[in-house]
Amino acid sequence: MRPYAAQFPLVAMKSGNASAKGHLVVKAEGSAKRIAWTGAAEIGSLATQDTANREDLLNWDSVRATGIALQWATNDVLKLAVAEVAVNKAYSRIVVLQDGSRSGLKRCRCGS
Repeated sequence: MRPYAAQFPLVAMKSGNASAKGHLVVKAEGSAKRIAWTGAAEIGSLATQDTANREDLLNWDSVRATGIALQWATNDVLKLAVAEVAVNKAYSRIVVLQDGSRSGLKRCRCGS
């Protein structure tokens, strides 16, 4: 996640962990390659901060995706299906900049 967060210099990742459990199949026949993965994945204890204002930006206890089915093959499109996404105790601060001011500041607490 750090490489993704690094694209946003005003956002610092304070904590977070990722885990996945599933079944991976990799096949190669000549130049044709296939990869398939089924399982579940979770990003937990995520905490990010707006470094310019030193305020929380996006936090959650957990985001879990289950029933994931990913398929990729040479010369074919990537296929991804997710049966369910569950978000637990999420917080987000959204800044809408219409005229360069911070007047559009909104706070949201969602999830259980």
